[in-house]
Amino acid sequence: MRLRTPRLRRVLGIACLLAAAGWTGFGCGKGEEPSPQSTSSAVPAGGPADKASDFSGWIPYSSDEGRFSVLTPTVFNQNTETTPTDAGDIRFLRFTAQPDFRRINIIVVSLMPEALIAGRNPMGLLQGTREGVIGQFQGTVNAERQMTLDGKAGLEMKLSGISQGMSVSVLSRVFLSGSSLYQLYAICEKGHEDEAAARHFLDSFKLK
Repeated sequence: MRLRTPRLRRVLGIACLLAAAGWTGFGCGKGEEPSPQSTSSAVPAGGPADKASDFSGWIPYSSDEGRFSVLTPTVFNQNTETTPTDAGDIRFLRFTAQPDFRRINIIVVSLMPEALIAGRNPMGLLQGTREGVIGQFQGTVNAERQMTLDGKAGLEMKLSGISQGMSVSVLSRVFLSGSSLYQLYAICEKGHEDEAAARHFLDSFKLK
């Protein structure tokens, strides 16, 4: 079955982050689900890859507005949206790359007003985002850990879940850098996992 291009909700996980930050009026849980068309130690993982991973053709990508760089197996499609909140506007940058019909890689950058996170515990905010991610995929967490990127707080999660009626595996990382939230997803059809490719994508992500 071909995995469809995602209809990733621009606020994936952000509702729970807003709730964790103390801003009311935002629901946390299941919403519109995405589906696919590091110096850190690895989380145990399994699942057969379709073939041995080959990274020789991966493309360096850099976003000045998002303030990150990453390696991608294929060109990103980018779109941008702005959402008003009581704390000020949040600007969402979404980058989507589909290397084949079973896998999709996604980066969502949420550029938030300083007032939203001032005085808040970064890990507490990330835990709120975690709940949103789990709800989006109706997911079961198979492994997770805290991590850092250039000293910035982060979380990694490995999930099994459902996206638009299809069983998927998701490897996700979230980081908070200043007032910017970074959400990274390597999503694939269940049974066609390529752990090496997913981790190569996530590990190549750097902040500017």
